[in-house]
Amino acid sequence: TKRSSYTMNKEQLLNEWLEEEKVAHIHGWDFSHIHGKYEEENDLPWDYSKIIRHYLLPEMKLLDIDTGGGEFLLSLKHPLCGAFNENEIWRVLKPKGIFITQQVGAENDRELVELLLNEIPPLPFPKQYLHKVQQAFEKKGFTTLEAEEVYRPIKFWNVGALVWFAHIIEWEFPNFDVKKCLLNLYHAQEVLEKNGVIEGRIHRFLYVAQK
Repeated sequence: TKRSSYTMNKEQLLNEWLEEEKVAHIHGWDFSHIHGKYEEENDLPWDYSKIIRHYLLPEMKLLDIDTGGGEFLLSLKHPLCGAFNENEIWRVLKPKGIFITQQVGAENDRELVELLLNEIPPLPFPKQYLHKVQQAFEKKGFTTLEAEEVYRPIKFWNVGALVWFAHIIEWEFPNFDVKKCLLNLYHAQEVLEKNGVIEGRIHRFLYVAQK
């Protein structure tokens, strides 16, 4: 049956999850390790590349900030304090300059956090809501050109992939540890066997503003 195809004994599951925990390292924003075992961001209502090309003119200079996984910055163990600052964006932009960003929202992956962790941490970036960002930028003097915010599913078909994911996204899953969270992982396996998938939500927003 479909259910029995997922069923493994607890010792096998534990060994699989410990192995995923062991190999949970990333270079660049590369999630190929769990390719085919999870799915996200395949149905956003905007195309970030097309939006940039729409506003891009040949005479413009481009500044790319805060992309990739931030692995080097994380290695410095410096306190996390958010992604960008409207005052600095205003300072570096020329008049009529355009700021375009696609951001991970404050409530990203919260259902998965609640599923795995024994103690639910506060939101890591509580200001990451479109209305808060838009309000701050407009107060500074920016004109909003585009603004969209969505919640979309993130799906896992393997608990080991979720273990790897939770270690990579450590700011969302602080202090996650296979042995400490083992009962939660067994519960996640039960959810997977019952429903065929573990599902949460991603939180994304797009914001385009002009100085």
